[in-house]
Amino acid sequence: MLVCDVGRRSMRRDGAGSDMGNVVQGEFSARIDELFAEWDRADSPGAAIAVLLGGEVIHQRGYGMANLDHGIQIAPDSVFHVASVSKQFTAFAVGLLADEGKFSLDDAVRQYVPELPDALPPFTIRQCIHHTSGLRDQYGLFRLAGWRDDDTQTFADVLDFAYRHERLNFPPGDENRYCNTSYTLLALVVERVSGQSFRSFVHERLLDPAGMASSHIHDDHSAIVARRTSAYAKRPGEDGGVKVANSTVSAVGAICLFTTVEDLSHWVRNYQTREVAGPIMDLAMTSGALNSGAPTHYGFGLSVGA
Repeated sequence: MLVCDVGRRSMRRDGAGSDMGNVVQGEFSARIDELFAEWDRADSPGAAIAVLLGGEVIHQRGYGMANLDHGIQIAPDSVFHVASVSKQFTAFAVGLLADEGKFSLDDAVRQYVPELPDALPPFTIRQCIHHTSGLRDQYGLFRLAGWRDDDTQTFADVLDFAYRHERLNFPPGDENRYCNTSYTLLALVVERVSGQSFRSFVHERLLDPAGMASSHIHDDHSAIVARRTSAYAKRPGEDGGVKVANSTVSAVGAICLFTTVEDLSHWVRNYQTREVAGPIMDLAMTSGALNSGAPTHYGFGLSVGA
């Protein structure tokens, strides 16, 4: 899935809006179709694409198959698991609670998650957002413990690994190292402070206000999802081909947003309109910083200023 906003509509010198949208819909749409033609086949996984110009959708289409077993094509309303795109929604959920005075971003996470080992140096909510907590990544911990990538991984499983940390990778704030565990803990903080499930809070405060009616936090990997797109991976070996690679993870926060290009277009537009979470938008788009003052080039679940 790919959603991008290519900028504002340009203006002619006489002040009238140029017909840039029609140009993109014509020449550029044909070019986009050409770029994805390789996957736009009945025997290939594919993608859903949306392009916005000045907040308006000017190209939206599916390419390839949502389900190869049943011959279902990808469409703009096909539902995808968007993996780490989920992180911005987790960070925004945290930001909303902080803006309401429920906590400070500089509070230690242990204040809300006392199960963390006392021996660990304290790391803050802000450091989790910007990947400077020093925590070890949950997927690396699963592999070290002998888990397979296709084993079921629950929220409780990840928290169990987090609670058994004996040391951090580095002192909090000293380095910037991408860490999914940090975002799983952020989801737990949201639950404990709000008194709601993470799924419910994100739906009520972000997805529903943004008009993302076909989106949800998928906190049960076995649940049926209408119009769901299967994930595929290349099959190893000389014969090639693909195999089904649907996620078996129910640990929310780092991943587990299910959405469509239609819905995600609403969210991308919101970065301009600021109708949802407007008071924290500037902060969300601001890079974090290391203890040295160097920027992390990572805001609220997004790379910024890189």
